[in-house]
Amino acid sequence: MRRLKPLSEAIFLSLNERDYGEFTGKNKWQIKEEVGDEEFLKIRRGFDHPIPGGETLKDVFSRVVPYYQAQILPYLKNGKNVLIVAHGNSLRALVKYLENISDADISGLEIETGEILIYEIDQNEAVISKNRKGGGEEL
Repeated sequence: MRRLKPLSEAIFLSLNERDYGEFTGKNKWQIKEEVGDEEFLKIRRGFDHPIPGGETLKDVFSRVVPYYQAQILPYLKNGKNVLIVAHGNSLRALVKYLENISDADISGLEIETGEILIYEIDQNEAVISKNRKGGGEEL
C-alpha cells in the first residue's frame, strides 16, 4: 500500500463545510422552530441567502470550484481516479458546478450521508457519466 502525503491546510480549508455563522453549534430543528419553515429552507438550501456571520452556498462554491479546477481536474485529465471526501455543502457546490445546476434548482439537490457520487470526466472537463451508490442502496 502506498502512503499518501498529509493534507495541507489549503486543501482542508477549500473543501471545508459551510460556515453557518450565528447558527453554528445550534440544533437545526431548534433553528427551524425559531425562523420558520420558509426561512429555514432558504438558510439550508438556498444558493445566495445570507446568514449573519456565515457563508452562503455561493461563497462555498467560490472556494470549492477554483480548488477543483487547480488541484483535482489536472489529475482527472491525466486519467487518474480521485476520491473527494467532503462535507455536504462543499459537495453540493461541486455538484452544482459539474452538472451545471442553476442557482434556483440547487435547493433541490440532496446528497445523503454516506452516498457516493461517481463521475467520469472527459478531456474537455465535461461529465460523461454519473453513478450514485449508497444512501440506502446496497454498494
